Formats: sequence, C-alpha cells, structure tokens
Amino acid sequence: CPEPMKSHFLKDLLSFFVSKMTTSINGTGPGDMVKWGASKEEQAATWTYVMLDKDKNKALERREWKAFHQLIANAEPLRRCGRKLPRYCDVNHDSKISITEWMACLEVNQAAQGRTTETTKVPSNPRRKGPNPLESILKADD
Repeated sequence: CPEPMKSHFLKDLLSFFVSKMTTSINGTGPGDMVKWGASKEEQAATWTYVMLDKDKNKALERREWKAFHQLIANAEPLRRCGRKLPRYCDVNHDSKISITEWMACLEVNQAAQGRTTETTKVPSNPRRKGPNPLESILKADD
C-alpha cells in the first residue's frame, strides 16, 4: 500500500472499527466509553483487538488473523490494503501482534495525544546554524 493510500486506509479502517464497536455495544454502556478517557479511535482499536484475540493471550497469532481478514472482507475499500496489514503490523516478525504493535500500526496513539501533531514536530530549519559546538569540546578517548 503506498503511503498516501495507507493513511486514507487507516482513517477508513478506524471509522469502520468505531462503527462496528458502536453497533455491537448497541447503546448499552456509553458511559463506560466516556469514563475511559481515550479517543473513540483508540477505544475502537482496543475493542477490535480484544475481539480478535480469541484465546486471550494478549497476542494476535496467525490463526487469529483470519478473523481480521473476514472482518474487512465485506468492506470493499478496506480489502486491498487490509490484506497485508497483519504482516505489516508484526514489527518483530514473531508471527504475533501485541497490543502495542497493533496501536502503533493503526497510528491511534498519535491521534489520541491530539490532532495538532504538526506543532510538536521538530522544525526543518532549526535556529542554530553551523557546526555543533560540543564537538570541539568533547573529544574521543582514542
């Protein structure tokens, strides 16, 4: 999945998870979601992870990935990028996706911290110019 398409896919996937979560909960316990204090996307991603983790070992294994594929198979726009998502999310290549790998893959942690991520990025033109002054002071022990 190319990068611009991937960001659009992740946004669509999270909205798909939110709609699945709200239809599954069916209005029973919206107060629980408010008390949690997380964004709706983070709640939906966590809820989906828990639903996919059938054996409750806090890791999505290869046999549990099939449930994810079946979940997105009905949604046409999610199908193309969604096929490779479990392999992409498995950063350490142990054939298991932990909750931290899942959240990082879906990029919900950044969304939960605030939508103003542009202001927290390091500017491309820092004010200091020229060589690092510490390089002349600090010498290697060679």
